[in-house]
Amino acid sequence: MFASVAACAVGGCTTHPSPIDFAGVSTHNIVRHVRCEARDAVARALGDWLVHRHSNDPRSAEGVEMLHGFGERLMANPLELPAVRAELKRERRLASFSEVFETTMKTGLAYNFEFDITEKNDLSAEIGLTRALTSSIGTLGVTTALNRSRQNVRTFDTSDTFEKLWELQPRYCEGLDLASDDKIYPMAGNVGIDRTVAAFFSLALTDNPTAKRPSTSSTMTEQLKFTTTVSGNLHPSITYTPANAPVTLTTGKLLSDNSRTDIHKLTINLTAAGDTRALQQIVFQSWNRSAAATTLLRSDGIDAETAARAGLATYLGREIKFQLVQ
Repeated sequence: MFASVAACAVGGCTTHPSPIDFAGVSTHNIVRHVRCEARDAVARALGDWLVHRHSNDPRSAEGVEMLHGFGERLMANPLELPAVRAELKRERRLASFSEVFETTMKTGLAYNFEFDITEKNDLSAEIGLTRALTSSIGTLGVTTALNRSRQNVRTFDTSDTFEKLWELQPRYCEGLDLASDDKIYPMAGNVGIDRTVAAFFSLALTDNPTAKRPSTSSTMTEQLKFTTTVSGNLHPSITYTPANAPVTLTTGKLLSDNSRTDIHKLTINLTAAGDTRALQQIVFQSWNRSAAATTLLRSDGIDAETAARAGLATYLGREIKFQLVQ
């Protein structure tokens, strides 16, 4: 009985392991958290770009000051992005920056979530029997075991553009603590998407600070992997002093070994919205590395989100093929 209780306490006694068992967060909420975290990261990265990338711009001091003001508002409060975007569009003197802003909002994101969960509950018993013989003592050891293992691998793909993230209904992100991380189950908290987005911005925008539509499309893939193992062992034993009996139980052991390992992976691809030829090149690179037909795609329908999904599939080693319909 005690061993069964210990096994349930450590291993969860779960027939169908899932992330919510110990992290207390459903797959749906983990996906929500990552998308909302990415949404805020985009606003702050755009704010940083407006503040720092144009401080030496030869335009009027008033225009530069306005850019800095827009950037500071975004960095202080990401929810200001729709208002800042509209105000930037209205400022004709800042038209080139507005065009870069709008092109950047078309950046594609593709996510792959993988939850690999393994639970093990091993229970064994050992007893030792002793029998007094005429001139010696005979012993017999008996062992029995019940070892159980359960595994669940759950994967989920989705995609966005920076613009689609900001079209999410306000209630979608309500109730989420986007600032706090989770030391035990990192995927249940802030996973640092802001660093991923900031790195992409520095690569994609720094080299083209005022380009309206870059001739090449930047693409970047990053994979985060978190492993959490919880284990517990219970090894009670008892030793008896042999009595004057033909056969005596002299030792007894009960061994309970329980563990749960959660391997959570988040893979993200970001692809900038370059011209159609640049995006086609990214898709073709994925196509040339693959074999199986999975997607029909019009040649005039390639956008950054599609290219991001292709880049993610290539990184994950999936077989994909795009048939271009003219």
